[in-house]
Parts: sequence; structure tokens; C-alpha cells
Amino acid sequence: SFGVAIMPIVTRCLTLGDRKKLTGCISSALKIILAVSVPCAVIMSVFSEQILMLLFKNSASAAMLSLLSPCLILITLTQFAVSVHYSAGKIIPPFVYSLAGLAVKIILSYILIRIPELNICGVIIALFADEAIQLILNFSLMRRSMGAGLPSLADILKIFSAAALMGAAA
Repeated sequence: SFGVAIMPIVTRCLTLGDRKKLTGCISSALKIILAVSVPCAVIMSVFSEQILMLLFKNSASAAMLSLLSPCLILITLTQFAVSVHYSAGKIIPPFVYSLAGLAVKIILSYILIRIPELNICGVIIALFADEAIQLILNFSLMRRSMGAGLPSLADILKIFSAAALMGAAA
């Protein structure tokens, strides 16, 4: 929803050539996205068994849900970056990046699922690689074309530290 909400702002800033406001809006939105998605990922990891019991009355796949939780952060950031590109009229690059990620996911899934120690957890590794590739490519395009990127390392460390403390307290 942040991606949809920021689309008119990005379009206006690009039309007016206001790069400073554009980078400020994107940075603020990314801080909010991280401030929500990182704690959600921690909660999903720490309380995976309880979440599955609440939803499905079965917690057999709690370990897989815990392993999958970091992908939540990558997915939210990637979806936001794609929305920013769409609002800037860049439709083809995110599509190509998703195809590249999909190709990696298919190949890694095929390879990793066949390893008995990994089995279905190989799909989680493949999904993580897919999302990481898409994130890196989309953010590098955003940096090159708009001058915007991730928030400062200090802001990111504050968010991850707070989420780690929250997870440790749970």
C-alpha cells in the first residue's frame, strides 16, 4: 500500500524535477516499511508455532515459517521499489528483474530440493535468492535513475536492533 500511496508523489516530483523531495519521500517511506516489516518478520519467526496453531490447528511447519520470515522484509522492499519504478514509467526493467529472479528460483529449487538434508527447505532458500536478486536490481536502478536508495545505515541498525530486542524479550 505504501507503493500505491507514493506513486502520485513520485510522479509529481519527477515531472517537476524535484530530486531532493523525491529522495526524501522515498527514504521516509522505506523507513516506515522497514519499521513495520522487520518486527513482523521477527514476530513471524519467534511465534511461528503459535501462528500456525491459531490459523491451522497444526504447527508441523513452524520451522519452515521461521526460516521464511526474513523473506518478508525482502518482499516488502521489492514491491515498494517496483511501485516506484512503475510510477516513474519504468515498466520493463522490474519485469525483467522478476524474470531473472524467477529463473534463479526455479533452478535453485530444482537443485536444492533434491538434497535430502534440505528437501522442501530448499524452496525457501531459492525464494530468498529470488527476492534478494530482485531487490538488488530494483534498488540499483532506483539509485541510478532517481538518486534514491535505502535509508542510512544508522536508521536501518536502529530498526533491526529494536526488532532484535523485541524478539529476545518474547
